[in-house]
Amino acid sequence: MIRILIAVVLLQIPVPEIRHRFVGTDGETSKLIYVDQIHPEKDWTVDAPKGPRDIRLVGEKTVLISHRGGAAEYDLETGKQTWIVNGYKEVQAAIRLATGNTLLGGLTEKGITIHEVDRDGKEVRRVVVEGRRPVKNMQRLDSGNFLMTCGDPAKKSAIETDPEGKIVWEAPLPGPADDIKRLDDGTIVAPTGSGGTALYIDRSGKVIATRGGKDLHPDLKINWIAATQTLKNGNLVVANWLGHKPGLTGPHAIEFDAANKAVWWWEDPKRVQTLHNVLVLE
Repeated sequence: MIRILIAVVLLQIPVPEIRHRFVGTDGETSKLIYVDQIHPEKDWTVDAPKGPRDIRLVGEKTVLISHRGGAAEYDLETGKQTWIVNGYKEVQAAIRLATGNTLLGGLTEKGITIHEVDRDGKEVRRVVVEGRRPVKNMQRLDSGNFLMTCGDPAKKSAIETDPEGKIVWEAPLPGPADDIKRLDDGTIVAPTGSGGTALYIDRSGKVIATRGGKDLHPDLKINWIAATQTLKNGNLVVANWLGHKPGLTGPHAIEFDAANKAVWWWEDPKRVQTLHNVLVLE
Protein backbone atom coordinates (compact mmCIF):
# COMPACT_ATOMS: atom_id res chain seq x y z
CA MET A 1 0.00 0.00 0.00
CA ILE A 2 2.83 2.37 0.89
CA ARG A 3 4.55 1.62 -2.43
CA ILE A 4 1.35 2.45 -4.33
CA LEU A 5 0.97 5.77 -2.51
CA ILE A 6 4.60 6.68 -3.24
CA ALA A 7 4.11 5.85 -6.92
CA VAL A 8 0.98 8.02 -7.11
CA VAL A 9 2.77 10.94 -5.47
CA LEU A 10 5.72 10.63 -7.84
CA LEU A 11 3.44 10.62 -10.85
CA GLN A 12 1.89 13.88 -9.67
CA ILE A 13 5.26 15.68 -9.50
CA PRO A 14 5.53 17.95 -12.56
CA VAL A 15 8.47 17.54 -14.90
CA PRO A 16 11.01 20.29 -14.08
CA GLU A 17 10.92 23.17 -16.56
CA ILE A 18 14.11 23.55 -18.56
CA ARG A 19 15.97 26.70 -17.63
CA HIS A 20 19.22 27.87 -19.16
CA ARG A 21 22.00 30.37 -18.73
CA PHE A 22 23.06 31.73 -22.09
CA VAL A 23 24.61 34.61 -24.00
CA GLY A 24 23.40 35.92 -27.32
CA THR A 25 24.34 38.45 -30.00
CA ASP A 26 21.83 40.82 -31.60
CA GLY A 27 23.43 41.85 -34.85
CA GLU A 28 20.81 44.42 -35.77
CA THR A 29 21.03 46.52 -32.61
CA SER A 30 24.63 45.49 -31.84
CA LYS A 31 23.91 44.13 -28.36
CA LEU A 32 25.41 41.32 -26.30
CA ILE A 33 23.00 39.83 -23.76
CA TYR A 34 23.34 37.47 -20.83
CA VAL A 35 20.26 35.60 -19.61
CA ASP A 36 20.13 33.55 -16.42
CA GLN A 37 16.74 31.88 -16.10
CA ILE A 38 17.69 30.51 -12.68
CA HIS A 39 18.88 33.83 -11.25
CA PRO A 40 17.32 36.54 -13.50
CA GLU A 41 18.66 39.28 -11.25
CA LYS A 42 22.07 38.52 -12.79
CA ASP A 43 20.93 39.33 -16.35
CA TRP A 44 22.71 42.06 -18.29
CA THR A 45 22.68 43.70 -21.71
CA VAL A 46 25.59 45.73 -23.11
CA ASP A 47 26.42 47.54 -26.32
CA ALA A 48 28.75 45.65 -28.64
CA PRO A 49 30.75 46.82 -31.67
CA LYS A 50 28.86 46.82 -34.96
CA GLY A 51 27.81 43.43 -36.26
CA PRO A 52 28.40 41.02 -33.36
CA ARG A 53 27.96 37.43 -34.48
CA ASP A 54 30.11 34.54 -33.24
CA ILE A 55 30.24 33.61 -29.52
CA ARG A 56 32.84 31.43 -27.77
CA LEU A 57 33.54 30.81 -24.11
CA VAL A 58 37.16 31.44 -23.08
CA GLY A 59 37.84 29.86 -19.71
CA GLU A 60 34.94 30.09 -17.27
CA LYS A 61 34.32 33.81 -17.01
CA THR A 62 35.13 35.34 -20.39
CA VAL A 63 33.06 35.53 -23.57
CA LEU A 64 34.75 36.09 -26.93
CA ILE A 65 32.62 37.50 -29.74
CA SER A 66 33.30 38.48 -33.32
CA HIS A 67 32.24 41.82 -34.70
CA ARG A 68 32.44 43.25 -38.19
CA GLY A 69 35.91 44.71 -37.66
CA GLY A 70 37.46 42.11 -35.37
CA ALA A 71 36.72 40.60 -31.96
CA ALA A 72 36.08 41.57 -28.35
CA GLU A 73 36.02 39.95 -24.91
CA TYR A 74 33.52 40.49 -22.10
CA ASP A 75 33.42 39.51 -18.45
CA LEU A 76 30.62 36.98 -18.07
CA GLU A 77 29.61 38.18 -14.62
CA THR A 78 29.44 41.91 -15.32
CA GLY A 79 29.26 42.33 -19.10
CA LYS A 80 32.28 44.64 -18.97
CA GLN A 81 34.39 44.71 -22.13
CA THR A 82 37.94 43.60 -21.27
CA TRP A 83 39.61 43.44 -24.73
CA ILE A 84 38.95 44.48 -28.30
CA VAL A 85 40.67 44.36 -31.67
CA ASN A 86 39.65 46.34 -34.76
CA GLY A 87 40.89 47.00 -38.27
CA TYR A 88 39.75 43.92 -40.19
CA LYS A 89 36.94 43.40 -42.72
CA GLU A 90 33.70 41.42 -42.64
CA VAL A 91 34.73 39.28 -39.68
CA GLN A 92 32.15 36.59 -38.88
CA ALA A 93 34.10 34.21 -36.63
CA ALA A 94 36.54 34.56 -33.74
CA ILE A 95 38.43 31.61 -32.24
CA ARG A 96 40.90 31.73 -29.34
CA LEU A 97 44.00 29.56 -29.75
CA ALA A 98 45.91 27.86 -26.94
CA THR A 99 48.75 30.34 -27.56
CA GLY A 100 46.48 33.24 -26.61
CA ASN A 101 46.28 34.48 -30.19
CA THR A 102 42.91 34.84 -31.90
CA LEU A 103 41.74 33.69 -35.32
CA LEU A 104 39.45 36.07 -37.20
CA GLY A 105 37.45 34.67 -40.10
CA GLY A 106 37.04 37.61 -42.48
CA LEU A 107 37.37 38.75 -46.07
CA THR A 108 39.97 40.43 -48.30
CA GLU A 109 40.04 41.09 -52.03
CA LYS A 110 41.56 37.61 -52.61
CA GLY A 111 38.79 35.73 -50.81
CA ILE A 112 38.04 34.30 -47.39
CA THR A 113 40.87 35.33 -45.11
CA ILE A 114 41.80 33.94 -41.71
CA HIS A 115 43.82 36.43 -39.71
CA GLU A 116 45.79 35.24 -36.69
CA VAL A 117 46.27 38.21 -34.36
CA ASP A 118 48.09 38.64 -31.06
CA ARG A 119 46.80 40.41 -27.94
CA ASP A 120 47.82 43.76 -29.41
CA GLY A 121 45.71 43.10 -32.50
CA LYS A 122 48.77 42.69 -34.71
CA GLU A 123 48.43 40.15 -37.50
CA VAL A 124 51.07 37.42 -37.13
CA ARG A 125 49.79 35.03 -39.79
CA ARG A 126 47.32 35.03 -42.65
CA VAL A 127 45.57 32.20 -44.50
CA VAL A 128 43.60 32.89 -47.68
CA VAL A 129 41.04 30.63 -49.32
CA GLU A 130 41.29 32.17 -52.75
CA GLY A 131 38.18 32.77 -54.81
CA ARG A 132 35.75 31.89 -52.03
CA ARG A 133 33.59 34.48 -50.29
CA PRO A 134 32.25 35.24 -47.81
CA VAL A 135 32.84 33.08 -44.75
CA LYS A 136 29.75 32.87 -42.51
CA ASN A 137 31.28 30.96 -39.61
CA MET A 138 34.25 28.71 -38.96
CA GLN A 139 35.53 25.89 -36.76
CA ARG A 140 39.17 24.99 -36.24
CA LEU A 141 39.45 21.21 -36.13
CA ASP A 142 41.84 19.22 -33.92
CA SER A 143 43.88 18.42 -37.03
CA GLY A 144 44.55 22.12 -37.56
CA ASN A 145 42.24 22.20 -40.58
CA PHE A 146 39.47 24.77 -40.92
CA LEU A 147 35.80 23.90 -41.42
CA MET A 148 33.69 26.77 -42.73
CA THR A 149 30.56 27.68 -44.60
CA CYS A 150 30.62 29.94 -47.67
CA GLY A 151 27.75 32.27 -48.44
CA ASP A 152 28.52 32.84 -52.14
CA PRO A 153 25.08 33.10 -53.85
CA ALA A 154 26.40 31.08 -56.79
CA LYS A 155 27.90 28.26 -54.72
CA LYS A 156 26.67 27.78 -51.17
CA SER A 157 28.76 25.08 -49.58
CA ALA A 158 30.56 23.70 -46.57
CA ILE A 159 34.29 23.40 -47.05
CA GLU A 160 37.26 22.06 -45.12
CA THR A 161 40.70 23.45 -45.81
CA ASP A 162 44.14 22.46 -44.65
CA PRO A 163 46.10 24.90 -42.44
CA GLU A 164 47.35 26.70 -45.57
CA GLY A 165 43.89 27.30 -47.04
CA LYS A 166 43.77 24.50 -49.63
CA ILE A 167 40.28 22.95 -49.92
CA VAL A 168 40.40 19.25 -49.04
CA TRP A 169 36.65 18.56 -48.72
CA GLU A 170 33.45 20.22 -49.90
CA ALA A 171 29.73 19.55 -49.73
CA PRO A 172 26.95 21.61 -51.32
CA LEU A 173 24.34 23.20 -49.07
CA PRO A 174 20.71 23.90 -50.06
CA GLY A 175 20.70 27.36 -48.52
CA PRO A 176 22.82 30.01 -46.84
CA ALA A 177 24.30 28.49 -43.68
CA ASP A 178 25.33 31.10 -41.12
CA ASP A 179 26.99 28.49 -38.91
CA ILE A 180 28.76 25.14 -39.10
CA LYS A 181 30.07 22.59 -36.61
CA ARG A 182 31.52 19.09 -36.82
CA LEU A 183 30.54 16.77 -33.99
CA ASP A 184 32.84 14.21 -32.39
CA ASP A 185 31.45 11.42 -34.59
CA GLY A 186 32.27 13.37 -37.75
CA THR A 187 28.74 14.52 -38.50
CA ILE A 188 28.41 18.13 -39.58
CA VAL A 189 25.55 20.31 -38.35
CA ALA A 190 24.61 23.31 -40.49
CA PRO A 191 21.47 25.47 -40.55
CA THR A 192 19.62 26.26 -43.78
CA GLY A 193 18.66 29.85 -43.04
CA SER A 194 15.23 30.54 -44.51
CA GLY A 195 14.72 26.79 -44.88
CA GLY A 196 14.05 26.74 -41.15
CA THR A 197 15.95 23.53 -40.50
CA ALA A 198 19.30 22.30 -39.24
CA LEU A 199 20.92 19.58 -41.35
CA TYR A 200 23.05 16.67 -40.17
CA ILE A 201 25.51 15.84 -42.96
CA ASP A 202 27.86 12.87 -43.14
CA ARG A 203 31.36 12.78 -44.63
CA SER A 204 29.99 11.98 -48.10
CA GLY A 205 27.86 15.13 -48.03
CA LYS A 206 24.61 13.20 -47.54
CA VAL A 207 21.93 14.66 -45.30
CA ILE A 208 21.20 11.98 -42.72
CA ALA A 209 18.84 13.87 -40.38
CA THR A 210 17.16 17.23 -39.87
CA ARG A 211 15.78 19.16 -36.93
CA GLY A 212 13.41 22.08 -36.84
CA GLY A 213 11.22 22.74 -39.86
CA LYS A 214 8.61 25.42 -40.43
CA ASP A 215 5.91 22.93 -41.44
CA LEU A 216 6.63 20.63 -38.51
CA HIS A 217 6.58 23.47 -35.97
CA PRO A 218 4.16 26.13 -37.27
CA ASP A 219 3.49 27.50 -33.78
CA LEU A 220 7.15 28.36 -33.26
CA LYS A 221 7.17 30.96 -36.06
CA ILE A 222 10.55 29.86 -37.35
CA ASN A 223 11.89 32.51 -39.72
CA TRP A 224 15.58 31.76 -40.31
CA ILE A 225 17.78 29.38 -38.35
CA ALA A 226 21.07 31.22 -38.07
CA ALA A 227 23.17 29.26 -35.58
CA THR A 228 23.24 25.91 -33.81
CA GLN A 229 24.67 24.45 -30.61
CA THR A 230 24.67 20.76 -29.73
CA LEU A 231 24.29 20.27 -25.99
CA LYS A 232 25.91 17.47 -24.01
CA ASN A 233 22.59 15.57 -23.93
CA GLY A 234 22.38 15.68 -27.73
CA ASN A 235 19.66 18.33 -27.87
CA LEU A 236 20.09 21.09 -30.43
CA VAL A 237 19.70 24.78 -29.57
CA VAL A 238 19.17 27.14 -32.51
CA ALA A 239 18.98 30.90 -32.96
CA ASN A 240 15.80 31.92 -34.79
CA TRP A 241 16.78 35.10 -36.63
CA LEU A 242 13.78 37.40 -37.08
CA GLY A 243 15.08 39.65 -39.83
CA HIS A 244 16.81 42.98 -40.35
CA LYS A 245 13.80 45.10 -39.45
CA PRO A 246 11.58 44.92 -36.36
CA GLY A 247 8.10 43.50 -36.74
CA LEU A 248 8.38 39.72 -36.83
CA THR A 249 7.61 37.89 -33.61
CA GLY A 250 8.55 34.44 -32.38
CA PRO A 251 11.05 32.69 -30.12
CA HIS A 252 14.58 33.98 -30.44
CA ALA A 253 16.08 30.66 -29.33
CA ILE A 254 14.65 27.12 -29.50
CA GLU A 255 15.84 23.73 -28.24
CA PHE A 256 14.94 20.49 -30.04
CA ASP A 257 15.47 17.00 -28.68
CA ALA A 258 16.54 13.96 -30.72
CA ALA A 259 12.93 13.33 -31.75
CA ASN A 260 12.71 16.92 -33.07
CA LYS A 261 10.36 17.95 -30.29
CA ALA A 262 10.69 21.55 -29.11
CA VAL A 263 11.49 21.24 -25.39
CA TRP A 264 12.52 24.84 -24.63
CA TRP A 265 12.31 28.27 -26.19
CA TRP A 266 13.01 31.85 -25.21
CA GLU A 267 11.46 35.07 -26.46
CA ASP A 268 11.90 38.60 -25.15
CA PRO A 269 11.37 41.43 -27.69
CA LYS A 270 12.12 43.97 -24.97
CA ARG A 271 15.70 42.71 -24.70
CA VAL A 272 16.58 42.05 -28.33
CA GLN A 273 15.27 42.64 -31.81
CA THR A 274 16.72 39.46 -33.24
CA LEU A 275 19.41 36.96 -32.26
CA HIS A 276 22.11 35.92 -34.69
CA ASN A 277 23.76 33.53 -32.26
CA VAL A 278 23.12 31.95 -28.87
CA LEU A 279 25.48 30.02 -26.59
CA VAL A 280 24.02 27.99 -23.73
CA LEU A 281 26.40 27.81 -20.77
CA GLU A 282 26.19 24.20 -19.58
